Amino acid sequence: MRCESRWLQASRKQLSSETRLIWENFHLVATDEYDPNQDLINLDRPKIKAMPITLLVVEDHPVVRMGLRMLVESASDIDIVGEADTATKAIELAHSLKPDVVLIDIELPDGSGITTSEKIKVRYPEMVVVALTIHEDREYVDRMISVGANDYVSKRAAPEELLKAIRKGVQGRVPVHPGGKT
Repeated sequence: MRCESRWLQASRKQLSSETRLIWENFHLVATDEYDPNQDLINLDRPKIKAMPITLLVVEDHPVVRMGLRMLVESASDIDIVGEADTATKAIELAHSLKPDVVLIDIELPDGSGITTSEKIKVRYPEMVVVALTIHEDREYVDRMISVGANDYVSKRAAPEELLKAIRKGVQGRVPVHPGGKT
């Protein structure tokens, strides 16, 4: 049970039911109480569901892409809207699809994921970029973050860490860098 100030309790009582519904939904999404697999609060209204996070996966290994697809399909709040296996295709799809999040490998056959991330962030600063790579050295983390990446996840991290990085990026939270060496 959370503790609220008397002012907040009194203020909440005065809110109309519609305003209260909006406030409650915002509060749930803004805190970790929100469960994307359940409907938001229903105050005698039709059920409201959060819009899914749109994701572009940029990974050159088909087996890894398939594993990522399976992981994301298990999360009802994230939808893969495109997949790219090259830097060139990643930039094209980021432009045409305008996803909320680009999940990108650092090593791609036709270029660097670091350079590609920088190009995407320059053109679309609001787009969240999460690096997913086997490289855990601090040098790679720093380079990705310096070009505007929102987070960096090791391929050795637990699957839930990757989903958490995607969600936190969209919520504008500070990167967590799971698996990165400090």
